[in-house]
Amino acid sequence: MEVILRAEGIKSGYEGVQILWGVDLEIPDGQAVVLLGPNGAGKTTLLRTLLGLLPLWSGRIEFAGNDITRLATEKRVRSGIAFMSELGVFPDLNLADNLRMGGYFLRRSEMDQRISKMYELFPDLARLRRNLAGSLSGGQRKMLGVAKALMSEPRLLIMDEPSAGLSPKYVKEVIEILKVAHAEGLSLLIAEQNVLFLEQADYGYVLEGGRIAAKGSASELKSSDVVRRAYFGMVDENKK
Repeated sequence: MEVILRAEGIKSGYEGVQILWGVDLEIPDGQAVVLLGPNGAGKTTLLRTLLGLLPLWSGRIEFAGNDITRLATEKRVRSGIAFMSELGVFPDLNLADNLRMGGYFLRRSEMDQRISKMYELFPDLARLRRNLAGSLSGGQRKMLGVAKALMSEPRLLIMDEPSAGLSPKYVKEVIEILKVAHAEGLSLLIAEQNVLFLEQADYGYVLEGGRIAAKGSASELKSSDVVRRAYFGMVDENKK
């Protein structure tokens, strides 16, 4: 299976403070990968480094078979990577204008086609298109954030904590939204604390202290002592 994103030996940090210590990660084309970890594990640092928003201290990043290690963020986006932060939308703009911001690099005719496509995928957005993004519910804002990121027709969508600030009800709604995006053939890299996202993943990694502590399929990770200890407070006494 083709690997859409490969990161090898990623080391990075902030102002001389090292956060990542040689992280290796792969995203197979068309698959959903979840990066689990608690606050402070280095998830956001890793995403920002993959996007070129933070300097890479050492290591290598490939996207679609091309070395993008030194590529500017704008060129990474143009090559087919989209990013959705925790907020993901412009609250003072209406839905339609948020979508236009997501399709900033598109020609007018392409933009109109993509907006129509987003309204087909997410009918609630069509109904609310004139509303300000800041007036939406938490789940609706996340829906808009995903649609905004999809406007550029990316091959890979990178998301930082899509469940942040949401009630359990809205978390389930976001997971359903991501199912729609994944069904469109989109590759996903989702950094999360919420283990529920593992249920929808093809593969997962657990980041602890800036290092990969575990990796595997959803079923493998759920039976991993690293995940059981971190998320369920359990560990197999026989493995101590």
